[in-house]
Amino acid sequence: MLAPFLYDGQDDSLFKHYSAVAQHLGVYTAKDYADILEFLVGRYGEEKMSRGMQDFMYGLPLRIRKLEERALERTKSHSSIDATVPFNWVFGREIGV
Repeated sequence: MLAPFLYDGQDDSLFKHYSAVAQHLGVYTAKDYADILEFLVGRYGEEKMSRGMQDFMYGLPLRIRKLEERALERTKSHSSIDATVPFNWVFGREIGV
């Protein structure tokens, strides 16, 4: 996945900021990612992967869902912190993280 290497010439943490905003807005969340993984593994998993890889891939959506739950709990506990980050491609407009 190349997305972590996104760079707009200004923000060294662009992917981190972009993914935080997308998650916060519900545009593309960890739940969506886990749902896609479950679909793909269910559709193509058994015939294309070794047994060890199957075990790893079948467990991955559950681990992602657990990470999402922990992230949501942290977000709730830090709800008093209101951070924003400017995005160059929207003319420097600051978006809440």
